[in-house]
Amino acid sequence: LVYYAIMYTTVTNAALINAGVPVATVGFSWLILRDVISRRQAIGIFLAFTGIVFVVTKAQLGILLSLEFGLGDLFMLLSVLSWSLYMVMLKHAQIKASPWTILVVLTISGTFWLMPAYGIELALGYRMQWTSLTFASLAYVSLFSTIVSWACVNYGTMRLGPNRASAFMCLHPVFGAILGMIFFNEVLRSYHIVGTLLVLIGIFLVSRAMAAAQSVKP
Repeated sequence: LVYYAIMYTTVTNAALINAGVPVATVGFSWLILRDVISRRQAIGIFLAFTGIVFVVTKAQLGILLSLEFGLGDLFMLLSVLSWSLYMVMLKHAQIKASPWTILVVLTISGTFWLMPAYGIELALGYRMQWTSLTFASLAYVSLFSTIVSWACVNYGTMRLGPNRASAFMCLHPVFGAILGMIFFNEVLRSYHIVGTLLVLIGIFLVSRAMAAAQSVKP
């Protein structure tokens, strides 16, 4: 859904909608796990979301007001809801298996879901251009974005819970800005610093609140 959404929306729209993962996760946690967030957690989520808005919109209100939403944004929203529900259900299921075992199951089942989509693309005449850049990109996506990151997400969600784990999703735009500076010589701006600080403070508040709540449980 994310890959499809990016084709029909802007990176700014996608990043802002993706920032809704912690909020949606809290909602599903309340519906399914009956988890209730504290005031500190709510403030943390709000600060993290505000930090993302700072980074993505470059602290310019005009960019935020000029956003237009369409089909790609709808797919991005469906992705956020799916991701949030996955994190909650992963905790709710209490699966007694290693993150690597879960990853294998997801990979196999995901392959069956993607095969019809790939067949449709071939029927429509879409072909992949096999170049060195293509192989390098697929290697990175397969190894790091899929195998390593999914195993970490599965392990972290089962250990921390969906609410606490989803707060770390707010770091996506922050890391994106850092990588932009490394690979594309982008300049570090004041809004990067302000946004990053807000995200880090928000994540800290959510993590500390969850840790305190878990420590008082019998």
